[in-house]
Amino acid sequence: MNSKLLTLMGAVAVLAGTVGGVVGAWIVSPEPVSAAARRASGVETNELRLVDLDGNVRALMGLDSTGNPRLSFFDESGTIRVWTGVTPEGIAMVNLRDAEGNSRMFVQVDEKSPLFSMRDSNDVGRVYLQVSSDEPLFNLRDESDKGGVFVKVSKDGPVLWFADEEGNTTYQQR
Repeated sequence: MNSKLLTLMGAVAVLAGTVGGVVGAWIVSPEPVSAAARRASGVETNELRLVDLDGNVRALMGLDSTGNPRLSFFDESGTIRVWTGVTPEGIAMVNLRDAEGNSRMFVQVDEKSPLFSMRDSNDVGRVYLQVSSDEPLFNLRDESDKGGVFVKVSKDGPVLWFADEEGNTTYQQR
């Protein structure tokens, strides 16, 4: 074969391939889509896990067994250090934990009484700040979680009282 004929056949093959590709794509392609419509409208899943380079779960977002949302952050050893979510009772909560996984500080909000609490290493509430019946209350408690110092600002004015380890009031001042 001579070189002119070979060149012509190559050009025809390239042209035919191009025309076939364009026509085929035009025939089978969907309608043109705007950039806004191409954006995803969301991702749906029951659980999302973030893992480190070693494959260890470091964060978990999902639903608990009763369908309530939760978000947990784990340390390198797999201990939950931060937990936030909504309990089955409808209480929104943020819980901060120590290296052993013990709850040390939490905030919870429900329709009755928002609460901030700090707990000791034995998981005993020692410091509380809350609003109950629209009245602020601050208390420092002993290791029994009953005795301590309480300060409340009631509708009748401020109140200070002390309680023993059984929770009995030993002193009160209005």
